[in-house]
Formats: sequence, C-alpha cells, structure tokens
Amino acid sequence: MTEANIKQLSPNAWLVFGGIKWKPLIGSGLASKSQKEAVAVKATHFVAAGAQSAAVGTIQLPAEKKSKVGRKLYSAAAIFAVSHPTGAMIAREVVEGGKFWVVGSHDGMVSKGTDVICTEAEADEIVKDFKRRHSNALLISGSETDLNHYLNSATELQRVKSLIEKTPTPVKVGVGVLLCLMLTDTGWSHWKKYKLRQMREQNIEQFVDSHAEWTTTLDEWAKTVKTDGKSGLSDLYAEMGRIPLEVGNWKLSESTCKQVAKGWACTARYSRKVNATNLSFINNMPTGWTAGWDGLIAAIGTWEFKAVRLPLSREAIPPVADFSVNYISQLQRVLPAYRKVELLPPAKVVIPNPTVIQVTQGRNEVIQVPYPKENLKGIEIPSVQEFTFNGPLRSITVLPITAETVIKSLHLSVEDRALAPSMRDSIFMAELTGKIYVK
Repeated sequence: MTEANIKQLSPNAWLVFGGIKWKPLIGSGLASKSQKEAVAVKATHFVAAGAQSAAVGTIQLPAEKKSKVGRKLYSAAAIFAVSHPTGAMIAREVVEGGKFWVVGSHDGMVSKGTDVICTEAEADEIVKDFKRRHSNALLISGSETDLNHYLNSATELQRVKSLIEKTPTPVKVGVGVLLCLMLTDTGWSHWKKYKLRQMREQNIEQFVDSHAEWTTTLDEWAKTVKTDGKSGLSDLYAEMGRIPLEVGNWKLSESTCKQVAKGWACTARYSRKVNATNLSFINNMPTGWTAGWDGLIAAIGTWEFKAVRLPLSREAIPPVADFSVNYISQLQRVLPAYRKVELLPPAKVVIPNPTVIQVTQGRNEVIQVPYPKENLKGIEIPSVQEFTFNGPLRSITVLPITAETVIKSLHLSVEDRALAPSMRDSIFMAELTGKIYVK
C-alpha cells in the first residue's frame, strides 16, 4: 500500500486520497482530543473528530508543513463518510498509476483500515473483509457526489501546531525580552553559586551519611507507589464481568477502566439497535452510572469504583535475575492464551536526589546528596517493566501477577464478526496495560 494521493479539486482546494489513519474517540471535547492524538502519533495534519463523526484522522505530510503557503487540504474519506451518514458503505475507485483507493464508512464514520491507496488485489481483499464485518454493506461509487458541498471544517486537514506556534506573538516577544534581561542581570552570580555548590557536593560525603539519606528518600518514594497485585486484577476482572451486554436495546461495543487516585474510572460504549433511545438507556443502565451520548448512534455509560491498593514494599521487590527466571517462566506457560504479550526491558525509576541544608556564613544552602558509589545494599534504585497483554477476557484469569504490579488500564472490546473459538480468539477481547517493579 502506498502513501497519499493529492489531487486539485479547485484553485483553492486539494483532495487527499488515502494515507490517513482513522481512530474512533470517546467522550466529549473531541476537538481537543483530536489535537492530542495527532501530537501523540507525531502527525503533521489531522481531521478533527466532532459532531458529525467521532473518528480522528491523522497523517504525516512533512512537505506540506514546510511549505510557506499552505494549501487547503480536504480528506476525500471524510467527505465520503459525511455524505453517507447511515449504514455501511464502501467505495473502490481507480486513481493514478493503476492503483485503487478504497474507503469504507459506518454510520458516517470512516472505518479503521480503509482510506488506503493499494493494488487491485489488495482493494478486493479490503472490500471482502469489510463486507464480512458488515453483512449489509453496499459497494458504491462516489463519482456522482458534489464534493464542493462538503468542503468545511469537518473534512479539512488541520496543521498540528506546536506549543510555541499556539502562543500569541506579543507573548513570545515579551517572554524573550524578559529572559534576556534576567540572563544579563543574574547570569554571572548564578555561575558563581553553581561552581560553589558543585565543589561542596563533591565533598559532601565527608559530613553526610549518603546511605542513610538515600534510604529515607527511597522509603518515602515507595509510599507514593500504590500497587494492585493479584487481588486488584481480580476486582477489576469482576467489574468487567458485571457490565451488561445490553442496556435498553443498546448493544455493548467496548469498555475501558483506567486507574485514578481513588480506584478506577470506567466507561462503556454501546451501539444503537432498533427501538433503542436515549431514554431507554437511562431507564435501564446500572445504578451509579452517568449517561452520555456520542451523536445519535452511541451511548456511553461512565462510573467509578474504589480499589484497595497497598504501598510498594521495597524489601519485597524481586531482583531482575530472579524475575527473569521465576516470573517469566510462569508467563511463558500461558502465552498460548494471548494474541499479544509485550514486556519491555527494565528501566530505572527516576528519583530526585535527597538534599541537606548546610549553613554557610549565616545562609542556608540546599545541597544535593549524590548516589553512593559503594555499599549499595538496601538502597538499590528500582526499575519498572511496562507490559501489555492482549487476548480473550477469560485469559486474564490465568495471567501471573506479582504483588509489585501496578495496573494502568483494562480495555474490553466486543467483536462484531463471527470468530471460530480458540485459545487466542473470543467475542470478548481484552487488553491489560501496567508495569511491574524489579531491582
């Protein structure tokens, strides 16, 4: 599959065919979330999600971003989706070089995996897969659509702006002048203080017990780390099991629980079926839920529940060598139950150096205590290993979890397409993310 194909529609408008990656967003503030998603994937342009479509489209067009006179770019896929607000539609059009552009939409939202430029064989396979997922899908032609009618903010590709670009020019000028004055006035005095502090830090071992200071600092840090462990995962799994598959004729499509200070913040997204209304959703949703809407075709329930978390015990953190044998062996036994298992290499936790106060000529000087070069037993800097487990929801029950595990989120998706039962496939697929502490 190739990159985007850009064609001029009019003197002031160009259409972008293919090359845009589409992703559905949940909740309110879709414009802001679209900008954040574009920044996260390092895109140069994006089509914002909004009232007409809950999908954000991102693309990298470095040449367009460098151009001093930016062209007005519009997404052909977004136009296709907006012009077909209901049902499942897919188009397969010939473009330059004998390639094909394939785009699909479902109820006005561009479908993930479409809006691509590809060969004829690849196009046929995408259309076939789309029809498998949407039994009532129609293969149509977009040649008769009046494209100019849909050239608006809902289909336009916006440039991804950096923080500096968002800042008004008067503010940038003022900050620059202020910084110059500060550097001129205080630069020399700061340099002298820095050199004096550096000299004292190099000799700090002579009057400070570095081991004791670091022990205290690490103990205080460990109190701030709240672990979930096996029991926390069990509670989260049980909560997922209590989510109803239907609420007032609305069908569950996905759900996510993310870690918050008091426990878990959860959302469940439902797709509309025949006879479903917003009122039927409110009248039948579980107690404690708050209802929200994403257009006319999606209902979103949100709720929170408490979690019992324990502070991280530094003494119990397993060494990397033991973890690599004992835990990894347990994990390897259950690998066939997952589609994806990702365990990143250990990365040291960043812990600020402890500080002490030294009185010099009547002044209190704050001096950092460097990490000792020897006698490190008991003050080892912990590491974290980020993980992602993706597989059937039932596979969560056999996942080995250490007491030093922190869970970030659990996402449940309900597969619409028919699946043959297997260890790695299920109607209910889950993705668990988090981190494990080692040393």
